[in-house]
Amino acid sequence: MPKSTAEKPKARAPSNIMARLQEAGIDRLLPLGKRPRKRAHPEFDLHCAVADYLRAVLHPRVLWFHIPNERRASPKQGAQLKRMGVLAGVPDFVLTWIDAMDGDPRCLYLELKAKGGKLSAAQIEFIRRATHAGADFATASTIQVVEKVLTDAEVPLRARIAA
Repeated sequence: MPKSTAEKPKARAPSNIMARLQEAGIDRLLPLGKRPRKRAHPEFDLHCAVADYLRAVLHPRVLWFHIPNERRASPKQGAQLKRMGVLAGVPDFVLTWIDAMDGDPRCLYLELKAKGGKLSAAQIEFIRRATHAGADFATASTIQVVEKVLTDAEVPLRARIAA
């Protein structure tokens, strides 16, 4: 016997205002004059993911760290930071290790860019100076690209991402 093709009854409209707002995609109300928080910068999630990845895969003899140059500062704070040695254009991560083949020290600067991000003039100048001094430099926008950069630079790894 064929099934009935009768339409299902329409859902009853919510009776309270919060349910109606949620249906419209509004999940909370803010007091007048308050604005919702902006979402974190897209590079923040990438930075955290790369830091977690580096903790998991790098060999213990690789020294690495993040340089937090992303912060905003007042002109006075900016002058103080500059006097202390903060340099515009410095990449996000620095990795150093001793080359297993020849015993020479190695350095890799890694700049992370969210999708569509571009290098600034200060970053391009830093790349020029760092590579002139013999360091390696790379940019990446995904963990997979970071892994390829590390592999190509022969950074000692103890693990890899499962393919």
